[in-house]
Amino acid sequence: MLIKLIEVEQQDRLEEMLAAPAAQEDRVLYVTGQPDFAKALIERALPCIFLEREPADIFGADMIIMEDQSREWDWRSDRAFLESIWKRHYHLPWTIAETERLLIRETIPEDLPALLEIYAQETGNKDVKLFSKEPEEELLAYISKRYGLYGYGLWTVAEKSSEDVIGRIGFEECSNEKVCGDNMIPELQYMIRREARKKGYAYEAAAAILEYVRQQYGFEKAVLRTSAENTASCNLAEKLGFRRISGTDNAERVFLEVQLK
Repeated sequence: MLIKLIEVEQQDRLEEMLAAPAAQEDRVLYVTGQPDFAKALIERALPCIFLEREPADIFGADMIIMEDQSREWDWRSDRAFLESIWKRHYHLPWTIAETERLLIRETIPEDLPALLEIYAQETGNKDVKLFSKEPEEELLAYISKRYGLYGYGLWTVAEKSSEDVIGRIGFEECSNEKVCGDNMIPELQYMIRREARKKGYAYEAAAAILEYVRQQYGFEKAVLRTSAENTASCNLAEKLGFRRISGTDNAERVFLEVQLK
């Protein structure tokens, strides 16, 4: 079902919308270029796109689009873009990618029990950063801050046939100055439940995410970090097209990179 846009540019139209606001099931996004109207919609917690014609202090809009940008980009016809804004407003997980066997989507709080089981399998694995002593609080903060501010991060991998959560995959910013310097370069990270390994799931998910990064963000390359003795991870990376970065190997860590353009 498509997202419906409702333009709000007149006072009587605003009053009409506030008197009978759309519900979540209506799949509506309000659009206005009037700062006071945007503030009124935001106060009512209604999904709002603010079309900025001149500088204005608008906080809390689901999206702010510059009018010049609007002329160059037909965002009103971009179904995926509009649905992503609507979903973000109602805290619904974005679908990041689908493969023949897997669904990769934003993590939701209900994933936590399965994720804790998966992370428990990796105790002692220096390639995996485990949850803190407050995993629920940590996950909720990650979902709200990472997804909300950046739009990307680590996502849940679910098996389509069973809907079971079998791992996490995604990317964050590379923090190694020697490898990435001051550049924003995505670092691919992935983890698959042990019972689901040796089925090609890691390759299937990682290939889909690299394609997503290539299409959505325009990065020139991505990097991957793994333990030198983790031959399975190194082999998978090389199968995906990653090659070792000269001069970055040491006794514990291997850095690899793949060109996306």
